Amino acid sequence: MEDKNMQWFYIFNGQQQGPVDQGTIQQLMQNRIVNSNTMVWQVGMPNWAPLQSTSLQAIVPVYNLPPTALPSAPYSVPYGYQAVPQAVINAGSLSQLFMVFWILLAVSVPLVFIVIGFFTAIAAAVIAYILLYRYWQVIQDGNVRTTPGKAVGYSFIPFFNFYWVFTAFHGLAQDMNRYARERNIQAPVVNEQLALWYCILTVCNIIPYLDFVTAIAGLVIMIILFNQFTKTSEAIIRSRHN
Repeated sequence: MEDKNMQWFYIFNGQQQGPVDQGTIQQLMQNRIVNSNTMVWQVGMPNWAPLQSTSLQAIVPVYNLPPTALPSAPYSVPYGYQAVPQAVINAGSLSQLFMVFWILLAVSVPLVFIVIGFFTAIAAAVIAYILLYRYWQVIQDGNVRTTPGKAVGYSFIPFFNFYWVFTAFHGLAQDMNRYARERNIQAPVVNEQLALWYCILTVCNIIPYLDFVTAIAGLVIMIILFNQFTKTSEAIIRSRHN
């Protein structure tokens, strides 16, 4: 019997992706990121082959998309790389998480000088990074500038994070808009200029005396920006079920 947990590699936009399990391949097919002609490979196969000619044929739906570009030569396989299964994100859960985020943020501001304000601010920051991870997770198609884990993880590297904030937030706005545009998804456009200003204000928070003003402005813009990310992500998620 075929092991459904066997790891697969696949080609997207001429680039090797993976490894992922069969369940993830099926999800990618439902999202129309891969199709029956996509080149795939797993340990034990002598070479790359179209998905429909492998054991994955059983998960091919009734419709087929135009063939993806085939690789001109076999791709190297990164042995030892561990797959990170792609989670199915619910649109409603994003809205609920965003609501909790801005409520905690709103509560923490007037209570910042007492203990409870500190804890609510920490809770809001944790949820903000969870949201950031999920926003990036929604648009992982092999053609984005970073992964959800890097988007969050690199934000905690001292000094480097002053640069990385522009990738994690302004880059997210650009990639999310591109993702929706390329797939003709009727989704709200994320304001890329607003995202850029949020990044600039975040960096300015290190400037003494100016940091009080930039911090307040940054918080306001952050709530607006995360609301846009949430609405656009929801539209993308819902388009996959239409």
